[in-house]
Amino acid sequence: MSTGRINRICLTQRSDIEFVVQSHHYGEDSSIKDADEHLLQIPEVRVLHGTLPPIEYALETSRVDIILLPYDPEVFGSRGSGLFAESVSAGRLIVAARGTWAAQNVDNGEAIGEVFDSYDSTGLAKAILRVCEKAPVLLPQALRKASGFAKAHSIDTYVDRILALAAQVCLSMHPAKSGGLIEGR
Repeated sequence: MSTGRINRICLTQRSDIEFVVQSHHYGEDSSIKDADEHLLQIPEVRVLHGTLPPIEYALETSRVDIILLPYDPEVFGSRGSGLFAESVSAGRLIVAARGTWAAQNVDNGEAIGEVFDSYDSTGLAKAILRVCEKAPVLLPQALRKASGFAKAHSIDTYVDRILALAAQVCLSMHPAKSGGLIEGR
């Protein structure tokens, strides 16, 4: 997928788009370095290199309305994404490739955004343009869903689910015993 092609398609149709690209592997791979150098020549693109400190990361992600998650469904599949969970919890719109966990969440209404079927530059660019066009309607919906998603995917909820599963396993191994996992609680 060509980031430069995606930018050209989007920017020829909309002048109000700015892209922020985080490049984790700058300098490690010549093709990534070449792509980064190309992106740096486009005024509407800001490239962030490397892993950001937590405060800078939070600041950068708070400045955007739409998060692009062009994960390759063949490679990424249904694996979770921290960026996706953080973004939905913050009321951001999501653009995701069909066949990924992020796309499943958009399709089932857990997240708000657009899913693209054709895993190529044109497919992603068209999804970006669709979500930009609908953003005035979709952003308030995403903000309304944010707190519920954050609660459902919080560490507390995760621990509660693990403990409930552990209790089920223990009870299935020792059906005669009843009560909690830890005596005296």
